[in-house]
Amino acid sequence: MFELASLSKPLTSTVIAGAVGDKTVGWDEPVAGRLPALALRDPWVTQHVTVADLLSHRSGLPGST
Repeated sequence: MFELASLSKPLTSTVIAGAVGDKTVGWDEPVAGRLPALALRDPWVTQHVTVADLLSHRSGLPGST
């Protein structure tokens, strides 16, 4: 297994920041509008969780241990 050494986090946020700069997506835009198959445990959270919520760990998803 290839170790990423946490490279996926800054890479993901850099790519999304570029899309925000291009006005393709917004930090406070609900993710469900772009990913209709998204399904979290709570339907309200599914419809309202934003890009910023997911990147800053405010979604209520459990962390890794």
